[in-house]
Amino acid sequence: MQKSKTISNFKDIVFNSYLKTTLKKYGVKTNNRVLLKYIESSKFDIDEYINNTDWNKYLKDDNLLEIIEDLVNETILLKEDYISFQNDKVFILDKLLNNVKTFDKEGKTINVRLDLEQKEIVIDQYNSSFDDEVKTYIENNIDEFEEIFIADSKTEFEKLFPKTYVETLKEQALNIFINNQNMEAVRYCLAFPDEMKSAMSREYVNNDKFKTLLVFNNINNVLKLSKENLKEEKVKENDLRKEKIKEQEKPKIKEVDTMSIFITLSGKEKETPRGIYLPINDEGQIYIPKQLYRKSEDRLEILSSKGNQALMSEYKVNNIEHTRTWVSRLNLDEFYHKYYNLYEIQREKEVMI
Repeated sequence: MQKSKTISNFKDIVFNSYLKTTLKKYGVKTNNRVLLKYIESSKFDIDEYINNTDWNKYLKDDNLLEIIEDLVNETILLKEDYISFQNDKVFILDKLLNNVKTFDKEGKTINVRLDLEQKEIVIDQYNSSFDDEVKTYIENNIDEFEEIFIADSKTEFEKLFPKTYVETLKEQALNIFINNQNMEAVRYCLAFPDEMKSAMSREYVNNDKFKTLLVFNNINNVLKLSKENLKEEKVKENDLRKEKIKEQEKPKIKEVDTMSIFITLSGKEKETPRGIYLPINDEGQIYIPKQLYRKSEDRLEILSSKGNQALMSEYKVNNIEHTRTWVSRLNLDEFYHKYYNLYEIQREKEVMI
């Protein structure tokens, strides 16, 4: 009797495990992130689910779960507890809500930690700003939507757009942001061509896909951010050392560039032993250090190695007094989207050595 009971319990465990695995596979196949989270949550009780389901309709001798789509639709997706879970955006968008940024008083980007009440305010604006189709897309493409930026004014919102953004769509987004006070989005695919992906940093591209930045409208200070929200987490020196060691221990892989950025030279450039001054217009120049370019007779190739920490510089030029005044520094990403009209992109076949 005891042996029979043990076997029966074992069968139950095996079936439960198999069923849960099958449901997860269906969630992965249909790219339904909400379903996957639901199955892993405390809301989903596998034993209760089995007891409340009429298995005569779904179990077949030759195929244990023959009609998996019907099973999921009829026994999970249409149920009230799943619909309630689906509407709980705080849980679904947890990664987004824990990766929030804003500008400080000096205009620098800083991290923000929202409390539960503030997260609810963000979700309310999210729900009222986007239709169901857009929200479904966002919630199932988490690699494209990785952070939320809080903008307190039109000026702050406008600063988030790359210089090469489609102007008409930028103006449209700005008007909606001001007039409707909705959450908006900055889509980097509207600022850069596909050919640029391999040269862009993680800020703009993830998994070979241009990212989209969600922007919370805080013009009326509805979040009431305090100093507690804006505290930066200090990283201990030991943690930094560990990260450095990990990076050093990673196997070094030689990257093979498949794209090159070229600038056609006009003959008005001035090259020094350390770099080259590139005229932008009658009043401006860009200084590019030697580490960032390779020069031929009539072209300059920009070297976009991710390990290169060298920076360009912008200068204002006074041709009457023959003076040059430093304005600001530029990293490669900033150069790419600010001076897009200066260069051309050349695709090349990948050569393995």
